[in-house]
Amino acid sequence: MKPEPTSESPPKLIEITILGKPYRVEADYLLWIFQKFGMVRSFSQFCWNAECNNCPVVFKLNPQEPEQKKKACRTMALSGMIVTAMPEEFYKTP
Repeated sequence: MKPEPTSESPPKLIEITILGKPYRVEADYLLWIFQKFGMVRSFSQFCWNAECNNCPVVFKLNPQEPEQKKKACRTMALSGMIVTAMPEEFYKTP
């Protein structure tokens, strides 16, 4: 018996750059994707509700844009995004 085709398609992947290294991640993810890459030093320091300010990152939406500083737990990863700074007290560098 053949398996029936499903209507699910594979997730759309986008490319972001984290401290000079390119990563392919699923679209519609928060920048908090860092935890999937093992870049977070301690999970207990993160609140997940944007009140603690323990997940700041600095990024550009493209090379010509000015840098922005926002919380990773509340910022969507966008295609072409360039993360330029991650505080060492919270993040491991890739």
